[in-house]
Amino acid sequence: MMVEIFGHIGLGQWFRTVTGLVEVSGAIALLLPVTAGLGGLLLAVTMCFAIVIHLFVIGGSPLPAIVLLLITAGITWLYRASILRLIRPTQT
Repeated sequence: MMVEIFGHIGLGQWFRTVTGLVEVSGAIALLLPVTAGLGGLLLAVTMCFAIVIHLFVIGGSPLPAIVLLLITAGITWLYRASILRLIRPTQT
């Protein structure tokens, strides 16, 4: 089913592989408290793209992607301090 969906998107099957790698990387990052915020952010951005693709390219309900966006955005919000610590240099 996913091969057919990604075929309809029109970017080729390489895009399916990249999307899977991004999703797995985000899921692994969620398991580590240090990187959980970045993992949530990565998955939230992925779900934003999924919603756009559902609305404008393949059709169908974007509701599952919206629910996942809300969950991952919540995780990102909860771990926002750890994201800032990772991207800002520490003051010594």
